Amino acid sequence: MIKRKIKVFYDGGCKICSKEIKFYSGLDKNNKIEWINILTDNCNVLKNNISKKRLLEILHVQKTNGEIVTGINAFDTIWKELKYFNVLSYFLKIRFFRLIAEIFYKVWLNFR
Repeated sequence: MIKRKIKVFYDGGCKICSKEIKFYSGLDKNNKIEWINILTDNCNVLKNNISKKRLLEILHVQKTNGEIVTGINAFDTIWKELKYFNVLSYFLKIRFFRLIAEIFYKVWLNFR
C-alpha cells in the first residue's frame, strides 16, 4: 500500500518562502511531504478550482485525505509532519496562540 503524502504548494518566486521550504524539506527525513513549486512544477490542482493566482496569494496544503487547508492551518499540517516542529502544532490548539499566529501571518503576507 502506497502512503499518500501531503502536498505543499508554495511560491517559488518568493525568496523568503523558498528559503523556508528548503529548510522544512531538509527536515522531512522520511519524505512525508511533496513540495510543489507553483511557478515551475506541473501544478495539477486546478481541478480543485483553485487558480494559480490564489495559490500564489497564500500557502496551500493538500492533506492526505484530499482536503485543502490554507494559511496557519497549512503550517499546522506541515509542522505535524516535521520532527521538532510538531510541538508548534500543539501551541496552535490554544486559541490565544492561534490568534497571534493568524495575525502575524496576515501581516507578513502584505510585506512578502
